[in-house]
Amino acid sequence: MRTTLKIFLVLAAVFAVAGSLIFFFKTKLSPPQPLADGNPHLEQAEQCVAKIQGAPSDSILNARFFEARHLLTFLADNGLLTDKDGDMLKTEMVERYAPLYADKCFGHFKESYWDEKVIQQIPLQIAVAKGVRLSDGESAVERSKEAHDVLDEVLEVVCRYDSAKLLARGKTYQNWANTKRRLSRAQRFMNDEYLGCNIELVRSLDSLRYRLEKSHYAYLGLQSRRLAGYRSMDKEDYDSLCQVVDDEFRHYEDSAHIVYGIPQREEEVDSLRHEMMSNKTKASGYYLTIMATDKIVKAGQYIFEKIME
Repeated sequence: MRTTLKIFLVLAAVFAVAGSLIFFFKTKLSPPQPLADGNPHLEQAEQCVAKIQGAPSDSILNARFFEARHLLTFLADNGLLTDKDGDMLKTEMVERYAPLYADKCFGHFKESYWDEKVIQQIPLQIAVAKGVRLSDGESAVERSKEAHDVLDEVLEVVCRYDSAKLLARGKTYQNWANTKRRLSRAQRFMNDEYLGCNIELVRSLDSLRYRLEKSHYAYLGLQSRRLAGYRSMDKEDYDSLCQVVDDEFRHYEDSAHIVYGIPQREEEVDSLRHEMMSNKTKASGYYLTIMATDKIVKAGQYIFEKIME
């Protein structure tokens, strides 16, 4: 019994000494370390934003931007990021994305063929980027001058492209001043740093002058034929119409070949002018007859009044 008790006491002493040594090493030689500071969600978000920089293609760049945007929105909405950290990362995200996306757009603008589907997506994609909001409600893109300026530059190219396409579809002559203005705009678009690379657009803009000249010539024919309607208007209105038609013919004959840059339709215009002069001659005879008849009627009335006196 005594032997067993002694053994128990010895073991207890050994365990006590061992525990003291372990405590000494843990607390003195290797004191407890404080818990690591930081937000694991913040680190995850930083890594997600950083991946935007190395995107190898348009589709991957946009996919990584959407991924980062979704993650930051989720973390911010659920209180897993502070407003300060969330705003910082959103600003960093658009500042990384904007110049990369713009470079890819400008690269596309330099190509000779533009994919219409890609062009149509650009304003939508930029609208999404500008829709990223900071904690105070301001757009992250608007907060960053660099991101704002480069995306607006891209939008300006798309806006000019849409305007150029609309202009290139024109085919109706309206008036001389309008025609010169439209052709001047078409030339500016063709000389544009980016639009001038689009072969199809340039071809369409260049053909505008042929379509307008054809419409202009048809307009001259219409004006010439209007002079045949002298019986339905008084002489004063007819003389005003003649002045308008003469001005149109003079503009065409003097400047059309310069403005349109194509040979003049000399024989066709001479034929129209002959038709115009023929209508004027007929009108002149008609109005002379009207005037003579009017004088005869008035003279008859005068004689009748004298007889009745």
